[in-house]
Amino acid sequence: MNNLAIALMKQKRIDEAASYAETAVRHNEQMAEPMNTLGEIYLAKGDARKAAHYFKRYLVLRPEDSRGYWNTALALKEAGTTGAPSTMSRSSWRANRTLATARSHSNCWNF
Repeated sequence: MNNLAIALMKQKRIDEAASYAETAVRHNEQMAEPMNTLGEIYLAKGDARKAAHYFKRYLVLRPEDSRGYWNTALALKEAGTTGAPSTMSRSSWRANRTLATARSHSNCWNF
């Protein structure tokens, strides 16, 4: 469902994409990707507050993914929320840095 929503979004068929992404969320609320897709869809529709809501839900499920912080900051900025976007951007930077450090440490034992 989510892959179809993304394909429809790329074709600018936003309302259809939203329908499929919402169905994907209803089928499994613990699946992160449809949350991000819905955020992107609502951002494209001009509803930045609703987009931020779904990006935040994505972050609950995938706190290590800097994409969620970046998307949330973008949506909050477009919604006119002050202060929060810079906090989210800093969180994104920290998440990327932590992940990069973890990856470099885990790779040091691979020969």
